[in-house]
Amino acid sequence: MPADPSFVLSPEFRAKAEAYLKALEGAAPGGGEVEGSLRRLARALLQLLHPQEQGDLRRLAEGVVEAPSAELVDRARVLGDRLGEWLARAPLREETVLVVEDDPATALLTERFLESPGRRVVKAQGGEEMWRLLKDHPVDLILLDLSLPDSDGRDLLVALRENPLTRHTPVVILSGRRAVEVRGEALALGADDFLEKPVEPALVRMVVGRALARQLERSPKGGGGEPGSPGLRSLPPSGEDSQAPRQGWRARPPGPPRVLLVEDDPVAAALVRHRLARDGFVVDWLTDGEAGWDAVRRGRYDLVLTDVKVPGMDGFELLGRIRESEALRALPVILLTSLGREEEVLRGFRLGADDYILKPFSPAELTARVRRILGGG
Repeated sequence: MPADPSFVLSPEFRAKAEAYLKALEGAAPGGGEVEGSLRRLARALLQLLHPQEQGDLRRLAEGVVEAPSAELVDRARVLGDRLGEWLARAPLREETVLVVEDDPATALLTERFLESPGRRVVKAQGGEEMWRLLKDHPVDLILLDLSLPDSDGRDLLVALRENPLTRHTPVVILSGRRAVEVRGEALALGADDFLEKPVEPALVRMVVGRALARQLERSPKGGGGEPGSPGLRSLPPSGEDSQAPRQGWRARPPGPPRVLLVEDDPVAAALVRHRLARDGFVVDWLTDGEAGWDAVRRGRYDLVLTDVKVPGMDGFELLGRIRESEALRALPVILLTSLGREEEVLRGFRLGADDYILKPFSPAELTARVRRILGGG
């Protein structure tokens, strides 16, 4: 089947699909290790499939995850055939990441962390070089240091958001400054994420991958591509602004957005409730995960904010149950975690968290992250 140039395939989806097909080559009934790989990879693919679309692929992937051992290989091969069709039809989408960093060692390490098939990394040492590169080479994401020899990264961030060519380009901040206020200011000014130096390789890869996936998610699916294509983006006409705000996870009745907060620290809970209420959200507060799970099943929320360390059922288990539920799978979840616990952020992302907030956090950061997930900023 010839490739269809009207839409392109995200590197993340392609990599997982190819790994699945590779595992499938050695599959045989009763092969425990291969069975485990197929189930894990099918579950990873589910995270990239839109809950209200790609129904056939979702059903096939869920069938592999849930299959009894006797039926696993047959179901796995059906999913493999469908994935093979997508890989044959959709060319690999090349991504370009621009690293704006004046320290050569940090820039080189970051480039090595991010290199992957279908991704090109280019580097600039300051603001002037960044603008020269952007003039001639559109990019998909910018990693921006806050302290540059010719510019303050926050001023550059404001300028990027004011420029029509980069208004919607994801920007991830790199900084050696640990002040909560600096992180909050950068996010309020339009940064998509904030990473502290020295960056942890797995975390920077995960954050960049998710920012690129969100960018892909905001792009239209019309114009020649098949609606509901997994990890696909139709190519807009040249010069057309292809970005749109992220849509809510499901249709919501009129009224202010409802947030479920699961947090056993009364001080942190008071800060979250006060800020979100001031910004027009309705917040229900619970102190343990079991009660949170009951509330999610009974209520109708637009977002869940949960600390990872709460009694009864921790935030990871709550997140896992939400992602395993057909009715709730697409409900946005933001994790609250302690500063410096990168392993918790990575674990949350792997379980399907939409975002994370590091404690201590500023009110500006809280609002920026919540509004970004709900499509209001």
